[in-house]
Amino acid sequence: MKDNFPPPNSRTLIRRGLLDMVLACLLFSLMNASVYAVRWFDAALAAGVISFFRILANLLILLLPALLRGRTKALFGDGRPSLWLRGLFGASALMLSFAAIVRIGPGESAFLTASSGIFVALLGPLVLGQRNSLRAWLAIIGAFSGVSLLFDIDDSHNLLGQSMALLSGLLSALAYLMVARAAAATRRKR
Repeated sequence: MKDNFPPPNSRTLIRRGLLDMVLACLLFSLMNASVYAVRWFDAALAAGVISFFRILANLLILLLPALLRGRTKALFGDGRPSLWLRGLFGASALMLSFAAIVRIGPGESAFLTASSGIFVALLGPLVLGQRNSLRAWLAIIGAFSGVSLLFDIDDSHNLLGQSMALLSGLLSALAYLMVARAAAATRRKR
């Protein structure tokens, strides 16, 4: 049976990748707004419970099609440690992100969690062996200086939520770097 997809070329793959990223951003924004709304309607509900239901929904989305196709073994991947670490870092980042949303709200939490890009640039040389230019190092220092201005040392409730959001950004960056590391290992094997 022939696929109805055009042959992959760089322009098609780039367009598809960009559309996937925009869709992912929209869906993550919707998820974060939903976490805030759930917390707003039920202030006694713990962030851990919200995280549990998100993980359960994710499990069902993955498990049901795999069961229907008889491919549950594929859910365990190919055993690369980098991909297992990606799952661990990603799940931890998501739970911290939800806890931060509950403590400091979706706006500030999203801003601090978006620090993942800064952490990717900071940790790329260590994890992937990439080199940063002097300009990149200066940008990293400037970005962290800006992020530090958001921290409210006088309010411990906010400080904990802000720290959770920043740690979520770090763990998200580690998850992204683990995917890049796994892809680089695959390219080296070819």
